Amino acid sequence: FTKELITMNKKNIVKEIAKKNGLTQVQTMEIVDDFLSAIVDAVAAGERIQFIGFGTFEPFKQKARTVHNLATGTAKDVPEKMIPKFKPSKCFKEAVANNFANK
Repeated sequence: FTKELITMNKKNIVKEIAKKNGLTQVQTMEIVDDFLSAIVDAVAAGERIQFIGFGTFEPFKQKARTVHNLATGTAKDVPEKMIPKFKPSKCFKEAVANNFANK
């Protein structure tokens, strides 16, 4: 793809949501922070969170593995660990694909 990606951060999202909903940016930042904290807390506790039309957040067990440093030729064992995983919904994937197809 040749389209240049633009990074939108939390401050930009808060500003946009506040404007659309007639809230202050401080109020909106509190809501966004609470929303994100709820997701982190739930996934960290082993829960799966599903937003229909958006995607699913869930804990994922990454298997133990051996990684190799190509520069030095050394190998290192990495233990099994839990990591967060996000799987976008079909609607989300299609929206992104259609946006890039139309550019």
